[in-house]
Amino acid sequence: MDEEAQPLTTPIIRPERLRFAHLWKAAKTYENAFEFDPYTLYLKADGKSSPAPTRARNLTVLGLWSIKDIFLTVNGGSALMVAFPNFFGEKTPFERFIDTLWVRILETGKKTEEQAKRAQETNEKSKAALDATIRDRLEDMIFLGLLATEPASQGKGYGGALLEAINDYADKHNKAMWLTSSNILNEPFYNSHGFKAVATFYMGDGNPAWTEKPIPIQLMVREAKNKSESRTSRRPNASFKHLDPTLPLRSLV
Repeated sequence: MDEEAQPLTTPIIRPERLRFAHLWKAAKTYENAFEFDPYTLYLKADGKSSPAPTRARNLTVLGLWSIKDIFLTVNGGSALMVAFPNFFGEKTPFERFIDTLWVRILETGKKTEEQAKRAQETNEKSKAALDATIRDRLEDMIFLGLLATEPASQGKGYGGALLEAINDYADKHNKAMWLTSSNILNEPFYNSHGFKAVATFYMGDGNPAWTEKPIPIQLMVREAKNKSESRTSRRPNASFKHLDPTLPLRSLV
């Protein structure tokens, strides 16, 4: 058989738990993946952050997440996924300490007046969307807080493999999941992995300082599937290291 006639094989993608050795690359991915995200640009407003403090902050926060939450990666930090199994549930003293710590770290640095205004806008609109849809279910849902792939690795299926890994975990535990998507172009991708929009709100509408189009933010939900549904919907090109349910999977806030 000549070279052109040989069948093509799809590489197996293996999500794994993020380790401390992955943190430096993970921090770079976290920063670069959202560099041109519409919502990220909106929140920056008229302010800029220097690279060194940003990297130190991100390394610390990612490290804290890896201690107590479901933090998976592909290729040692090329793609990242953080899920919080009980985002609004009761916390142990240790969990409350970790959560308080990373929240304070993320809030370090003085915001400009416009940045503070836009952050408040986010809080108010996201709260209203949750109140109108899934507020009474939140304590029993998994929150998908981060999904990011470095630009050089986008289009390789890493994000999809990470989503299917957490989908598998959620189905095993009969848990629905929710997320907020800040880029409307990602809707077909999330739809293909079972997430559906239940609410949409817009950032920047009514803000005279924002001269671009309002930015749609989608609140999306994936309901748990039974075993047969999960098997038939799983993509064949991904091989997953299943999460051990006995591990101390923690939550935040």
